[in-house]
Amino acid sequence: MAWAFNDATQVVGATRLSNGGHHAALWAKGHLRDLGTLGGVQSEAVAITNRGVIVGTSETKSGASHGFLWRNGKMIDLGTLGGAYAQAYAINDAGVITGASQTQDMGPMTTTHAFIYLQLSTNNQRMHDLGVLGGLFSSGLAINNYNHVAGYSTISHKDGRVHAFLHNGKSMMDLGSLGGNSLDSDYSVAQGVNSKDQVVGYTYLPAVGEMPLQQVAFLWSRDPRGIGKMVNLNSLLNETGRNYLVISATGINDKGQIAAVAYDIYNGGLRAVLLTPPLK
Repeated sequence: MAWAFNDATQVVGATRLSNGGHHAALWAKGHLRDLGTLGGVQSEAVAITNRGVIVGTSETKSGASHGFLWRNGKMIDLGTLGGAYAQAYAINDAGVITGASQTQDMGPMTTTHAFIYLQLSTNNQRMHDLGVLGGLFSSGLAINNYNHVAGYSTISHKDGRVHAFLHNGKSMMDLGSLGGNSLDSDYSVAQGVNSKDQVVGYTYLPAVGEMPLQQVAFLWSRDPRGIGKMVNLNSLLNETGRNYLVISATGINDKGQIAAVAYDIYNGGLRAVLLTPPLK
């Protein structure tokens, strides 16, 4: 499995072993390298910087899963926010990492929070809790070069709804959804963010009449006044995109190009697509 690559065309992911397990792996210059584990059986690499620093998740000797940092041939355990497990999902060019970790067990309800991990922290407290919008759970899935994190979080203790968020280093902003007030459709997840704080992911449109609940990709961005708004990406497509329903956006670069998954309306099946904004 391949999950990410850098400008040097180094590719990271996982390779299956003869015993049925899988290890994090690095492919470079035609060779596949097993990156090992933190002592357990399974591991997987999900992101790599242009300097060859890799992050992912590995099983530990105790059987828990922890995020890891791999550099200079060594896999380093990122630890947790106090709970049993953590997962690392993204790293920026400066080596700052985000993911999700269980927090210290304070009662019958387990909480898992998005984190930011600072490799160059001057003290031993490198993993920082980003909190939640409400409820018990959040997860950081993407990070830009300003250390701003995008992901998703529960919004209330009352139900399981989650909303996309953008954390700007000081506070977590609720990006809302396109699902209205229905508990079934009021849902969104952010999966990518660029250096302009444009965020992409997926959300749902509420059922209307005979039209069922529908998953669609979104773009959240600020207008010249600084006011943020979430829009259905399908509403921005030109004629070349009318044959597709874009259901999930997974990444956005600083040029505004978006990697996404779309359903081919006329031929059926899912397609990987690249959305490019009009050139100015």
